[in-house]
Amino acid sequence: MATVSSDAEREPGLQATPAEEFPDRSEGQAAADDSAARVGLLTNAAALRDEWQRVQGTFVDDPQRAVREASMLVERTLEEIRVNVTSGHTSGTISTEDLRVNFQRYREFFQRLLSA
Repeated sequence: MATVSSDAEREPGLQATPAEEFPDRSEGQAAADDSAARVGLLTNAAALRDEWQRVQGTFVDDPQRAVREASMLVERTLEEIRVNVTSGHTSGTISTEDLRVNFQRYREFFQRLLSA
């Protein structure tokens, strides 16, 4: 089996797999999970990533089921994000520093949404 060694050799429109993007997959995932936790919008990004891998692995045997489960996983993830965003709206007194940190988190998340 041939290994793709550079983007120039990759077919147009084909994106790198996580293993190609992160040769040390656990280090790359740990960094991404840390970022998600820091933003505070996902409580367990690693578990969601594992669930995605499980769903993706079922595609060959049952594509319809895989797409249905992928849709449900995305919906569940978006709902978790919505709940966590909503919980960030507080009516009490918050320090300017806490507001600044929350605003930075929203900005980072918003930029990620736009780049998806």
